Amino acid sequence: MRLNNVEALLSLLLGAGFNPDGTIGIAPSGAAGGDLTGTYPNPGVGGLRGKALSTTAPSDGDVLTFNGTEWVPLASRTDAYYRRRQQAPLNVWVVNHNLNKNPSVTVHDTAGTRLFGSVVYDNPNTLTITFSAATSGDVECN
Repeated sequence: MRLNNVEALLSLLLGAGFNPDGTIGIAPSGAAGGDLTGTYPNPGVGGLRGKALSTTAPSDGDVLTFNGTEWVPLASRTDAYYRRRQQAPLNVWVVNHNLNKNPSVTVHDTAGTRLFGSVVYDNPNTLTITFSAATSGDVECN
């Protein structure tokens, strides 16, 4: 329905809002759900596609990255970068990074502890990491 001046005044007094097409709409109220937190009319964003957002404030130029648990701000990378999660515990990881270089390598186990293994660059796009015991976790190549 279209608003006239009396309807507009009533809608303001009753807490209704105006839709972009000029019709009256009632503002939502109560608890927010899904990826929203707090209550209406001013909910916050607490997640993205069912995954939590970190409470860490981003710095200028950061990008939003999913770390396997939550969305976190991370410095934007200008160089070629590769990350992979090794799900099954293995002593030897073959990493096909396709970066066309011998990148720096960082490994963390699933608890976030940094690991050190023997890295062999098989070719500019593949490397092999050998550990003393079978492990799973994340490898980052930069």
